[in-house]
Amino acid sequence: MNFLEVNGDEQILNLNEFRRSPSPGVNASRPKYQITTPGGEIYFKFQLTNNEICAEIIAYKLAENLNIPAAKTCLSKYKENIGIASYDIRIYQEPDDTVSYSIKDFVQIDRFVQMCLFDYLIMNEDRHAGNWGISGNKVAPLFDHNQCFGGDTANYSYFDTDHFMVIVSSAFYVENESHNRHDDILKYLLLHNADEVRDFINKIDKLPELNDFLLAELYSEDFKRVKELYKKRVVYMKKKAGEFDNAR
Repeated sequence: MNFLEVNGDEQILNLNEFRRSPSPGVNASRPKYQITTPGGEIYFKFQLTNNEICAEIIAYKLAENLNIPAAKTCLSKYKENIGIASYDIRIYQEPDDTVSYSIKDFVQIDRFVQMCLFDYLIMNEDRHAGNWGISGNKVAPLFDHNQCFGGDTANYSYFDTDHFMVIVSSAFYVENESHNRHDDILKYLLLHNADEVRDFINKIDKLPELNDFLLAELYSEDFKRVKELYKKRVVYMKKKAGEFDNAR
């Protein structure tokens, strides 16, 4: 594939030579096109805030380092629009959430617990049935992470990080729909899947420093903000896991 250069580095995927699908999702909350390439279908999402762009790429890098299946994600350009390209999503079956979206209905699916812990780490409030799926009895590669790390919060001068850490919620719940804070889910997982939670936290401690030349070059302040929020989240996650573990 063709990449555009930024300060001598090939970093932005150029999709201009390919054709989009006849039915682009331009009416979605974030407009998206399906781009057909020789290597497969690429989903191109644009009109994102700088924070959302940073969230998408950082989430992908974290998933890669944690060995969690995720669609390849990078900055891209299509017809003068800068956005995010996601590919290698693969074919998957959407989960049936028409009756319930309790984690108890899905916890036996391979890598589901890891997905929940990953969502906790990146503060994902948007893991609905349209952006995760099941392939066989495994979670399919994850995608659509622009609503992580504070999402598209418009004015960060009024963004209370400490408050957000406590109230951040999930599309999943434990006992009922009001029992959907990420802390509720972490507490449940520690009660029933303690070894997986501890293993995940041990992996976090071994992760390399979050770095990305392009994000630092193009979105310096937003990249710095997301990195700082991520560091605080790691501390918070370890603290809450310790509290819940001791209370068992």
